[in-house]
Amino acid sequence: MKTLATSIVMLLGLALTACEFDPQAKVKGGNPPSFSLWSGTGNLLLISIHEYRGARSSSSEQMIEIWRVEPARNGVAQMVGRTPSDIDNVTYGVVPEGYRQTVPASANAPRLIEGTLYSYEFQTEAGMPAHGDFEIRNGQASKVRVPHNCIVTGEGGKRIDTPCTYYNE
Repeated sequence: MKTLATSIVMLLGLALTACEFDPQAKVKGGNPPSFSLWSGTGNLLLISIHEYRGARSSSSEQMIEIWRVEPARNGVAQMVGRTPSDIDNVTYGVVPEGYRQTVPASANAPRLIEGTLYSYEFQTEAGMPAHGDFEIRNGQASKVRVPHNCIVTGEGGKRIDTPCTYYNE
C-alpha cells in the first residue's frame, strides 16, 4: 500500500511539472506603465503594445501596434529570450536585457496618451499569450475591459463580427 501511495504521488508530481502554464501579466504604475510577469512556460518571445483607434472595439483594423520587443538573435537564426520569472517586470519603452525593439524600428516608443485605450500581449514559447487592455487615467495605468470581437465568415463570404470572451479574466 505504501508503494502504491508513493507511486501515485510521483506520477502526480510528473504530471504537474509537465503542464504548460500560460503567461500572466498585470499592468501597474503611471505613464509609462509597467507590467509584472509572474508565470509562463518557456522563454518570453514577444512583448507587444497596441493602440485602439476609432470605435471602442478590437477588430484588427482598429488596433495599431506601437511597440514590439523580441529576443535578440543569438547567431544566425536562433532566438533565445528569458523566462518571465527572470524578467519579472517590463516597463513600456524600456527594452529588457537580451531583447531588441522591432516596432518602432528606429525610434523610441511613442508616448502614451491620457484616455486612449491600449492592449498588451506577452507571448512565451508555450501556451496562450497574456492579453489585457488598459488606459492612462489621471497619470496612472488602469486596467479596462474592452469587448473583443471575433470575425466570422457568414453566407456569401460576408464578414460578421461577434462578441468573444475576455482573455486572462
